[in-house]
Amino acid sequence: MGYKKSNYGVYSSFLKSDSVSEPTNINNILKRNKIEEQKEKLQKIITILGSSGLVLLFVIFIFL
Repeated sequence: MGYKKSNYGVYSSFLKSDSVSEPTNINNILKRNKIEEQKEKLQKIITILGSSGLVLLFVIFIFL
């Protein structure tokens, strides 16, 4: 077997990823998680209020 020069050009896409080398900010992650939890809670409250409003509307129509 002869000497073969290794081809590093194939792996050039891995070397170009600059976003991986940035440090992660834990405070930003915690803030995003807190905001997402608040959105989920608000969505649950709106869903409960909307469904109870529809049930109330149907009850009113039934008894009229």
